[in-house]
Amino acid sequence: MAEAAFGALRENQKVHVRVMRVVVRVGDYKQDSYYGEGMGQTTILPLDNDPIALRHQIWLATDEAYKDAGQALTQKQAALKQFTTDDHPVDDFAKAPPVTLVQARASLKVDEAGWKKSLEDATEHLPCVSGDSITVGVCAVFGAERVLREF
Repeated sequence: MAEAAFGALRENQKVHVRVMRVVVRVGDYKQDSYYGEGMGQTTILPLDNDPIALRHQIWLATDEAYKDAGQALTQKQAALKQFTTDDHPVDDFAKAPPVTLVQARASLKVDEAGWKKSLEDATEHLPCVSGDSITVGVCAVFGAERVLREF
């Protein structure tokens, strides 16, 4: 993230985080828990590749997502009973063969110096109002999604 005001860079920082999202779905093809709190848990993982620390965080997030999924399924069933007389108006899933896609790791090249210069140039001629600044942030998300299904 970089911030500039009056043609000068005020702040320039990089942040590196490892984020994981866990979604546990309980139920069946007709009705599952993807509703409300059952839509997943997001957590920040350690960056040091310590397998014990990673396993611990992954287990905690998975456990929390599993508990939330059970509650979400109950809430979803209660909500559906309010709006319909049919037990399962529309199936949540259709049976289909699994699809696997593995691609090469992506990389992102950012011209930091060019962005900083553009930011300084953009703020150089701003009116002199106290507190005015322009902030530019670049967020790159690289991830792998692994889907485990058991019905």
